[in-house]
Amino acid sequence: MNSPPASPGDTIKSEPDYGDYIDDLDLNVAECEYRDLYTAPDGSYLPITIGELLNGRYLVEHKLSWSGRYTLWLARDLDNDRFVTLKVFVDGDHGQHELCIAGRIRKRCNKPASRAALALPCDRFIWSPSGVAGVDHAILVLPPMGPNLDDSLDTCLKKSLQQRMSAAKQLLVALKGLHEMRIVHGDLNPEAVTWNVSPILKTTRDQFYHLVGRPRKVYLEPSSNNHYKEGDLVEPIAFPPDIVEGTIRLGNFHSSIQAGEPVANTAEQEFQYCAPERMHNVQPSFASDMWSFTYLFAQLYADDGEPLFGGRGPGHIGSMICHLGQFPKEWRGQYVGACCDFDGFYGKHDGIGQAQDWWYKDDLDPYRLDFEPHLNTPLEDALERRKPDITWGEMQLMLSILRKGFHYDPKKRITAAHLLANPDFKTLMDMYGV
Repeated sequence: MNSPPASPGDTIKSEPDYGDYIDDLDLNVAECEYRDLYTAPDGSYLPITIGELLNGRYLVEHKLSWSGRYTLWLARDLDNDRFVTLKVFVDGDHGQHELCIAGRIRKRCNKPASRAALALPCDRFIWSPSGVAGVDHAILVLPPMGPNLDDSLDTCLKKSLQQRMSAAKQLLVALKGLHEMRIVHGDLNPEAVTWNVSPILKTTRDQFYHLVGRPRKVYLEPSSNNHYKEGDLVEPIAFPPDIVEGTIRLGNFHSSIQAGEPVANTAEQEFQYCAPERMHNVQPSFASDMWSFTYLFAQLYADDGEPLFGGRGPGHIGSMICHLGQFPKEWRGQYVGACCDFDGFYGKHDGIGQAQDWWYKDDLDPYRLDFEPHLNTPLEDALERRKPDITWGEMQLMLSILRKGFHYDPKKRITAAHLLANPDFKTLMDMYGV
């Protein structure tokens, strides 16, 4: 078992109960891989210790989640006696862009309800190791968050379809508000959407641990790879379903842009949720956000929580084409690849393969359809796989919504405002009391 020294340097000693140190073998596979991001020679994560006090006021209580660019921690703001989320970026990503976007949103958003649906940072500070030049970690302070949709698949599926459709509608309303402020989200995916967990907000530490469980952690020894700073490798909170509310927040604005602002890599988004035109050198837009929303909407609707189109990498593109048809021939020669997130980093690989001729109109060999009939699979089949008990009437409503959101032409893709007012969408929401 890896245990810390008797007196960890940055831990508050007057509050000894900060979870339990466990044996390495008790960690799940994901956390073992996560540890590599701290200990590899090129590791750039900031080790954090449960009970550590950051910036003189934020007491770290537990870990929420992690991704290729940051770790998320639930902390107590001692100055205001409230929970906050700390978003700790990898070395070199200063979080300035996300803070700048948040500032624009605050200036333009005069509706408290709209702002409440967005997880906007309220503060930012920098952690730098003493005596180590050129290393700094930006830390954003955000509202307290629950699990994101990706982390909470089991919790999400335990919610009724009515609750999941309510979350989808809330997300659409938040996206509409963002677009009215002329902001393109740019990376809408399950990690960007979090459930609210207000039952924890007024708890003491003992009450908090009683609700979510004590932190399980492995001690990380200081080394040259982690700025000679000790830390804890902590399993994320497993929120019980009964404290996960039915309301959500939209966050992760690290890729958000002012509408019309160009980006260097148009395809820099989690692969499965990336609009196909962005893979063909078209800039992010309100329309590409709506493609991502439609894909996430279909996932929330599914009984199994699985994405509508199967496959990873080229297999995903193939599945998309099989259900929606070939890409426009005008896209030929414009394919720039697609960023993947297999290892937690967008763009870590050099794109997903090469474009195939059969992806584009006028080039599908007719004999291919004879031998591979699945290449022309109705969208209905994908829906029936994800929701076997769907009725004919509900199927027609869903098909109408999906086809409007999955239009290959961004100019013809439905907007957030129009979808909220769309009769078929409203009928579907009415069916579930949303």
